[in-house]
Amino acid sequence: MAEVIYLPGSDADSAGVVLRLRGDSGEQLVKLAPSGYLRSQGLELSEGATVAVRGFRVATAKGDRLVATEVRLGGRTIALRDARGNPRW
Repeated sequence: MAEVIYLPGSDADSAGVVLRLRGDSGEQLVKLAPSGYLRSQGLELSEGATVAVRGFRVATAKGDRLVATEVRLGGRTIALRDARGNPRW
């Protein structure tokens, strides 16, 4: 993972978390979940960590992004959205 980006929220728990991942095909922005949900699931992200994400692509004004349905870090897989893309928080 190249970078962890925290987007503004009304409080610390509602701040959105986006990852900038680097891979063979270049960089990709990945929308995860509010920081409070990730913390409640025991997920601690740090730049340089190896993560795997599964999700779906969406088009935005700033280019395509991946919306993660699950994230895998350190042998743990955390579900972020259900099969319809609805958030679990």
